[in-house]
Amino acid sequence: ANMIYVGGSSTLDGISAYDQANQRYYFATNYKVGWIYGTDIKNRADLAPLDIGATTIAHLAFVQSSGELVVLYDDSSKKRTIGISNPAVGSFRTVLKVPATYDPAYVMSGAVDESTHNYFLIGKVGTQTSPAYGVATVSLATGQISRQVNLSSACDIFVERLWYTNGLLVGGGGDIVNNTLTYYTIKASPVTGACIKTAIKLSNGIITCWTYDREKNVLYFGEATSSGNYMYSYDVAKALLNPPVKINGIGAPESIEYSQK
Repeated sequence: ANMIYVGGSSTLDGISAYDQANQRYYFATNYKVGWIYGTDIKNRADLAPLDIGATTIAHLAFVQSSGELVVLYDDSSKKRTIGISNPAVGSFRTVLKVPATYDPAYVMSGAVDESTHNYFLIGKVGTQTSPAYGVATVSLATGQISRQVNLSSACDIFVERLWYTNGLLVGGGGDIVNNTLTYYTIKASPVTGACIKTAIKLSNGIITCWTYDREKNVLYFGEATSSGNYMYSYDVAKALLNPPVKINGIGAPESIEYSQK
């Protein structure tokens, strides 16, 4: 197993996805850049960039069973949209325009269930006077929303990255608490909305990227501080944050993916 990451301000928002079978790393260089870039890790070669006509890209997820990239993006009219790209043939199709009840400023991530080809979209739902964080279950085949549930109020955070495993959504994000940016991990059911969040105690930096090892149920994330850049691992089952490892040489890890090879 290896950790693959981009550093030195190459991708500012941790927007990436990894094709485990072909060892291909896909990333967007900035939230406000509508191109998807790729690198063939095994052969150490750049892939042709994908232009999907986006004005912004918020999230990428790779569906291993179909060889496709799920893209959460803004189209030319700045409408938050879910689309699918097949990098092997260069095709792209729109799956769903995100419902207007979802605040696009808080719809920044999702997760794929490989067995059902459902995409779990997470974000703030409802009016600004009484918002709630919810999860919509979207069929990537039909573009239909089959279920929408509100998360328990404990998990009203800005979710940055999310994964689906064993019936649960696992991920991380942040929130402003007493004028201080605080980071959390979450575990949530896309069926019932039950959710648990756990605060992460860092030093004095910001988390720049997240990735997840499903086999070990471990979250990894990078932290940038004034004194250096670090990588953490967090055991989700044990709620255990392990000591950080300092990263030298290429700057803050700003996009990271866990490779099984």
